[in-house]
Amino acid sequence: MFLAGCGGQIDNAGAPNDNQVSEPTAVDVATSAQPASELEPGDDSAALESGGVETLALDPGDGTFAVDALLAWWHSRWTWDSWTRSGWDDTDLAVSAGTAIQLRHASRLVGYGTYAWGYMPTFVDTVTGHKFKLLHLKPQYERATRIGNVYPAGYVVGYSGGNTWDTGGAGRGYSTGAHLCVQTLVGFRRAFPW
Repeated sequence: MFLAGCGGQIDNAGAPNDNQVSEPTAVDVATSAQPASELEPGDDSAALESGGVETLALDPGDGTFAVDALLAWWHSRWTWDSWTRSGWDDTDLAVSAGTAIQLRHASRLVGYGTYAWGYMPTFVDTVTGHKFKLLHLKPQYERATRIGNVYPAGYVVGYSGGNTWDTGGAGRGYSTGAHLCVQTLVGFRRAFPW
């Protein structure tokens, strides 16, 4: 059986250090200033700005899905685990390409960017207090871009990749196939206890 992963190859070289945050783009600022009454159905900020809803629009045209129906990726099978030189525990999880990646708990966005390995948001979990990064997400679906914003549990931050050039795979050298990579400073199971 072939297990895909990045095998600890991503040490976040070129990514901002933990004390830096990315600035929102002009598009993000314009979207955040838009009143909730003017939001289009399926707008990924509609749930936050209109007081929250029980379902999330995952992609325009795809309908909505109950949060409980999304993959609880923190219970997925591990395919790799190692510590990077910069002190992050790099855990690869068996997650299919295109899987909606939700937040386990409400989490504050402290940084994000798009790199050779894809879209990578960095959060602090408001329940556990632990910082974590999600890697190999599809850059065309950057759903968490408001630095300092607390996104609710169940919020879909992006879609998994690892199998395409823009998510670090397909010969690019940061991934051997579809999976989700999660980096933590305290070890995966301590950051995401059963």
